[in-house]
Amino acid sequence: MTEFDQMLNNCTVERATIVDGWTQGRATFGGLIAALMYRAVILSQPKKRSLRTLTINFVAPAASGDIQFSVEVLRVGKSVSQILCRAQQGEQVVAVMQVSLAEERNSEIYVAPPSAPSFKPAEQCVALPHAPGLTPEFTRHFDIRWAQGALPFCASAESVIGGWTRFKKDADGMDHDASASVEHILALIDVWPPAVLPMFKKPAPISSLSWTVEIIPDPSGTHSRANTDWWQYHATTDTAEHGFAYIGAEFRNNAGTLIALSRQTVMLFT
Repeated sequence: MTEFDQMLNNCTVERATIVDGWTQGRATFGGLIAALMYRAVILSQPKKRSLRTLTINFVAPAASGDIQFSVEVLRVGKSVSQILCRAQQGEQVVAVMQVSLAEERNSEIYVAPPSAPSFKPAEQCVALPHAPGLTPEFTRHFDIRWAQGALPFCASAESVIGGWTRFKKDADGMDHDASASVEHILALIDVWPPAVLPMFKKPAPISSLSWTVEIIPDPSGTHSRANTDWWQYHATTDTAEHGFAYIGAEFRNNAGTLIALSRQTVMLFT
């Protein structure tokens, strides 16, 4: 079992423990924080409904060690539950998350999702290495293959990135056939750096302010593919000015099925 799954399995409605080795700069990897908070929310709900949308605001850097959760049910309706979760370390709130869980609804309205980008197979793409001191510490847990756009800090004129990612297969105790949960999907989406990073001329601090993930209803069950399958990510910076960048992304499985939409607001310190 991986460290990620161990942390999920040990998570309760009230608390979790963040082990060392999951930092990005001075903070804990945001995808892990989101996954643990979502797990706390799900554990609090007797009625099991599927995630439709999740918004998290990163208030302060989270450190390794214990993290406490406070889950508040705002409303349980006929088909939708609205839940608020706060994460704290000591007296400091580190993140606030609002989650909408819902049951499927019948509707005659259908709009086809956008087509998947055409990427080379993951095995033919550039592997992003884990370089201590250069790449975030948490990236050592993931296999990342760059398929589109310039690499970070290349002074690129474009701010589009895309490629493939998965949990590393050689992780100790990895169950290669284990299904990818929503928590795994959150981590896999957030593995990617902000799409504006290739425009940077040199390394400089950035910080996620808010992040929204919308999960597409999945009657075919493709969300639960193995967590070591390749997953496709494609992101574009909509606009960046006055120290903030606004980024939209699409996340698909390896068959090109749209799984989630992501929107992120990032603070820039350059």
